[in-house]
Amino acid sequence: MFDKKQKIGIILLATLIVASFVTTSTVWAWQRQEKQLYQQHQRRIQPQMQRDWRERLANYLNLTPQQKKKISRLRLSFEEETLDLRTQLERKRIQLQKLLMDERINKDKIYSLVDDMATIKGRIDKKMVDFYLKIRKILTEEQLEKLPPGRMWFMWRWRHIF
Repeated sequence: MFDKKQKIGIILLATLIVASFVTTSTVWAWQRQEKQLYQQHQRRIQPQMQRDWRERLANYLNLTPQQKKKISRLRLSFEEETLDLRTQLERKRIQLQKLLMDERINKDKIYSLVDDMATIKGRIDKKMVDFYLKIRKILTEEQLEKLPPGRMWFMWRWRHIF
């Protein structure tokens, strides 16, 4: 049926296929394990990174214990005020994902949902500005001078401080 050269060729081809499969499986398993280890590491160090950031900023601004306490209370108040909005936004994100996964995409529904999400984000952003302005009232002139002027990214960092 097959001559000797053909048999050798088939055996070599089968060996290459098996070797490729084993190599690919090993690489995928290794990548999956690396990803899991990285995620575990991130979950473990994230709270420490936030504490370090808080301590560095508090030291940099030379905040008093009273200022830290006031800012902490403001942060909690902000989180409470925006909790419903953040929940609504997350629900809208999930709805958007579902709409985008439908076989028949309804562009009007998607645009309406995106508009709703933009409105909610705008409300959260306004509350963030209010939060930042309240924090600025707590700081002294010397501390205000240390803040980077006009940087929105810095404002968002305040949410995670104290």
